[in-house]
Amino acid sequence: ASQDVTSENNDATLVPVVRIGNIFTSVLTFDPVKTTDARQYYCQATIIVLGTVDRTNRDLTVQIPPPSVSIVADPPTGPIYESTSYVLTCTATVNTTIVDTPVTASVVWTDPSGNVIPINEARRQVIPPTDNSLVSMLLFQPIDTGLNNDGGTYTCQMIINSGNSLIASSQPTDTTLPVTVESLPSMTVNFSSVGSVEVGQSLTITCTITTVERLVVTPLITFFKMNDADMEMLSNLNRPYSITRDDTGSVTNYTLILDPVRFEDAGMYTCLAEFNVTGFNNTNDPSTATYDSQEASDAFTLNVDCTILPFAATSVTTIPGTTNANISFIIPKTSYANENYSISYTRQQFQATQKVSGTRMSSSSVDKPIMIYIVLTGLEEGNAYQFTIDSSNCLGTTHTGVMNFTTLTA
Repeated sequence: ASQDVTSENNDATLVPVVRIGNIFTSVLTFDPVKTTDARQYYCQATIIVLGTVDRTNRDLTVQIPPPSVSIVADPPTGPIYESTSYVLTCTATVNTTIVDTPVTASVVWTDPSGNVIPINEARRQVIPPTDNSLVSMLLFQPIDTGLNNDGGTYTCQMIINSGNSLIASSQPTDTTLPVTVESLPSMTVNFSSVGSVEVGQSLTITCTITTVERLVVTPLITFFKMNDADMEMLSNLNRPYSITRDDTGSVTNYTLILDPVRFEDAGMYTCLAEFNVTGFNNTNDPSTATYDSQEASDAFTLNVDCTILPFAATSVTTIPGTTNANISFIIPKTSYANENYSISYTRQQFQATQKVSGTRMSSSSVDKPIMIYIVLTGLEEGNAYQFTIDSSNCLGTTHTGVMNFTTLTA
């Protein structure tokens, strides 16, 4: 349907007809010319005296003006380390007063060598604009200085397009951004300062692992304790622990809570972290691999000191036989330290001859009385014996008073 141009377009002005001789002229002016002005226009002239009506038409083709194009980096500041993720975002901006119809954008990313980066490349991913978005991204997964030298100046070229045949695409606009890639600094592993602690106290041990932000892999962390020849993993210590990471993902804390500290908590604690970056999605594709590998560790030895001597045995019961004697007793409680129990005995005059039990107090029963049994063997029939029960821990030994029993005769 035909419409009067000036009635629908405030930016269009029509100069009244001017006659010069037999030439009649009318001028339609667009200021500014917008993409919505791209259409077919009709000019109709009517000469009333002659009763003549004539008209002609002309297509108005409009070209989109070049956009303004900018590149923003993420992260925007600070060093850019190899083996980290890095994103360049290219944005085209058009004057919406002039470009007032839906438009799309096409993009070309060029690397520092002048090569066009294809959309389907694995390590450097080009995300083109979609729909009416005028934004494109270049993702490095990861950025590299080794096998692939990603340092240099990157170029983003944008062209604005329209689906209207009367609206011509813009001329391309380029913008550049220099990128400097640095070598990956060393990962650090540190334990909180710990030395000696007394049994029964509360202790929190924290291992802190620090890497750079945006590292494309998560370090594998191993936390374990060495005691004599045994190695126990953190999850097998049967003590509360937590694993936390900060918002950037670059700091990981492994925290072990010893409450209360037990004697068997003594030993060497080790925290080991390692990672291996082998390219996009950790594949071994040599065309994308970066082969960054790091390992770091820290260790400390926890010394646990006793605070009190062991408690003396109570409720001693003796059941003698002909050549043996069964002796039982109760340990009312312990001082959280491992305790050994033994019997010093002799026939007639007392002297230090020991029969040692294999019993050691379990930390799970530190607050509970526990009954211990020791069997003396190799005794002589019908003889009187004197004995004491000895309780020992890392601080020393506590003895009961001297007690007596007599073996039976056959």
